[in-house]
Formats: sequence, C-alpha cells, structure tokens
Amino acid sequence: MTPRVVCLVICAGSIVGTWLVSVLTREYSWVDRVWSIAPTVYVWVFAAAAEFDARLVLMASLVTLWAIRLTFNAGSRGRSECSSGPSSGGRRRTGAMLLTLLFIGSTAFTESISRSKYPGYDEYRARTSALVPWFPRG
Repeated sequence: MTPRVVCLVICAGSIVGTWLVSVLTREYSWVDRVWSIAPTVYVWVFAAAAEFDARLVLMASLVTLWAIRLTFNAGSRGRSECSSGPSSGGRRRTGAMLLTLLFIGSTAFTESISRSKYPGYDEYRARTSALVPWFPRG
C-alpha cells in the first residue's frame, strides 16, 4: 500500500473509533484528544515509506515535537477531558470562525502574489474554480 492509502485507512479508523466512543459515552469531543496526535502518525508513515529520508525524518520530528507540546498544553489546561458545556460550544465556534478568516486571508494573499508573478493568472482564475476542483469554465 502507498503511504496515502495507509494514512487514509488510519484516518478512517480514527473517525470511526472516535465516533463510536462518542456515541457510547455520550461525550462528543473525543476527537479533541486525537487531533493533536494523528498528524504525527501520518507524517511518520510517509517517513517510513521513504525509508527514513533525512528530510522526512526532520519533518516528522518537528511534527512530533509540536504534537507533544500541544498535547501537554491541552492536558495541563484540562482540555484532554471531554467538555460539553455552553462555553465549549462558544470556543469551538470562535475557533472555527478564526480558522475560516485565516484561510480566507491566506487565500487572498496567495492570489495577490500569483497575480503579480504570473501574467496569465487572471485568465486562469476566470476559468478555474477557486476552492472546489471542477470542470473548467467556458
């Protein structure tokens, strides 16, 4: 199997597993416990598939350090335990809104760089969907 397929299988297993646990326990934030660890697994799968190429090992090590820091911070603030109170919903909405704004801002910034760098980029944008892969427009 390719590393992408392995990661998709791991992802599907994580999705099903966290969903089952959330249904059984009636706590719906189990994914919060997994999301800081999952990227570490994915990047090490790619490093192993590349026979531990130095660049991928460096990337995997940095992602692992990030995951350790993130998991430690979440655990020290009590976020590793499930919370389903009214404040947790507000935090999630605020976080989702901030991530959306970050995505929109970074997309606009990247688009402006591409427009200035490539003369035919405006024509490309006119016939291509910005966010969803789709058939070219007429």
